[in-house]
Amino acid sequence: MTQHTHEQTEHSSIVSALSRVGSEDFASERIPSKLRLGWPLLTVIWFGAAMFVGLYYTGMELGTQMGGLDNTFTAIGLGAAFLCIFLILTGIMGQRTGCNTALIGVYAFGRKGAAIPAFHIADIGWFIVMIAQFVVIVEYFIPWVDGRVLAALCSMLFLTNGFVGVKQMARLNLIAMPILAFVGVYSIFRAGAIAENGFAGMFSHGSEATITVTAGITIVVGTWISGASRAADYFRWAKSPADVVKSVIIGFVVGFLLCIVAGALWGAAAGYQTIPDMLVLLGAGMVPLGLLMFSFQTWTTNEHSGYVTSNSLPVFVETLTGKKLPRRWVNIGIAFLSMLVAGLGVENYFIPFISFLGVFIPVIAAISLADYYVMSKTRFHWTGERDYYSFEVSDPRVQRHAMNWAVIPALIVGFVVGFYLDWGVASVNAILSSAIAYILSCLILSPLRKKEAAQIA
Repeated sequence: MTQHTHEQTEHSSIVSALSRVGSEDFASERIPSKLRLGWPLLTVIWFGAAMFVGLYYTGMELGTQMGGLDNTFTAIGLGAAFLCIFLILTGIMGQRTGCNTALIGVYAFGRKGAAIPAFHIADIGWFIVMIAQFVVIVEYFIPWVDGRVLAALCSMLFLTNGFVGVKQMARLNLIAMPILAFVGVYSIFRAGAIAENGFAGMFSHGSEATITVTAGITIVVGTWISGASRAADYFRWAKSPADVVKSVIIGFVVGFLLCIVAGALWGAAAGYQTIPDMLVLLGAGMVPLGLLMFSFQTWTTNEHSGYVTSNSLPVFVETLTGKKLPRRWVNIGIAFLSMLVAGLGVENYFIPFISFLGVFIPVIAAISLADYYVMSKTRFHWTGERDYYSFEVSDPRVQRHAMNWAVIPALIVGFVVGFYLDWGVASVNAILSSAIAYILSCLILSPLRKKEAAQIA
C-alpha cells in the first residue's frame, strides 16, 4: 500500500510539473530544478523516439548480408553499446547543465560560435524522410489515396505534440509504448512461425557475407548517432545522472533493439523485403497491427525531430540577429516543408542521408563533450575559466566570449577523418579525432590566450 501511494504521489508530481511547462519549453534558458522529471517518464519518451521504420530495413539488410545471425547480432550489439555510451555522455552533460544542445554550444563554441551547433537542420530532413517512408507503407495498402495527400496529412499530425512541447510528447508516448512493445514482440514471434524450421532454422541458415562485422557496426551506429548527439535536449529535464542512465538503458536501448532485431529476424525468415510485403508474409493480423505500430513509431520519432530542431534554430537566429524566434514557428515551418517534399520519393535517399549525418553531426557533439568533460576541468579551457558551465548563459563571463577558434581545426579534422578514413567505424573515427584535435587546439592556443589577456590587463 505504501509503495502504491508513493507511485501515485510520483505520478501526480510528474503531471503537476508537466502542466507548468510553457510553450517555449525553455529553449533559451536552463530548466529550473523544480521542473525536473524522473526516469520513468523520460524512459517512455525515449522508447518511442528510438523506434522508426528505417531500423527494420537496416535489420533486414544485416540479417540477409552478414553470413548469418551470429555476425548480425554481434554488429547490432556492439553498435547499440556505442550508441548507449554516447547517449549517456551527452545526456549527463544536458542534465548537469540544464541546457539544450544549442545552449551548451554557447559554452563550448562561444556566443557567436554557438551558431554552428545551433544551425541544426538535419532533423528537418529526418522528419521528411520518416514521413516519406511511412507514406510508402500506407499507400501500398490504400493505393486510391494519393501519396502527396497522405504526406500532407501526416506532416501536420505528426508534429502536433512537438508543437506543444515535452508535456504532450510524454502523454503520446505513454499511450504508444505498450502498443509498440506488444506488436514488436509479436512480429518477432511471427517471424519464427513463418521461417523454415523456426528460430533454430534461422540461426543455422547462412548467407553470403557481403557486409563485414565492422561495416555492420558502422551501419548500426549511423542509424542513430545524429539523434544521440542531441540527447541533451531531452535529458536537461532529468533530475539526476542516474535518471539519464536508467532511461537510456530501459527506454532507448530496448526500443532500438526491438526494432532492429525484429528486422534482422524478418530478413532471416523471409529474405530482404519491402515492409508492406513483409507484413503480408508475417500474416496473422500483422497488416493492421503493423500499420498501427508504424503510425505510432513515425509519430513518436518525428515529434523528437521537430522538438530538437525547434530548440536549436531559435538559438541560431538569436545568435546572428539578436531577435527571438518562437519555437512553435519552427515546428510550423517543418510541417509546411514536409508537406511539399515528403511525397516526392525522398525515402530513396535514406542510406546516403544517414551516412552523411553519421559523420557531420557527431563531430560537433564531440567538441562539446571534450570541452565539458575534459577542458573545463583544467586551466587550459579556451576561456581561462574553471567550472565555466556553472555560470548562467546570460552571465557576462559567458557572453563576453564571442568565438572559440579552437573548434575550427577540430571540425576540419573530424570531417576529413570521418569522411575519408577507410578503416574502422566512420562515426567513431569522426568523434575521437575531433575530440583529440579540439583538446590539442586548446593546449596550443592557451599560451596565446594568456599573452593576449596579459596585454589587455
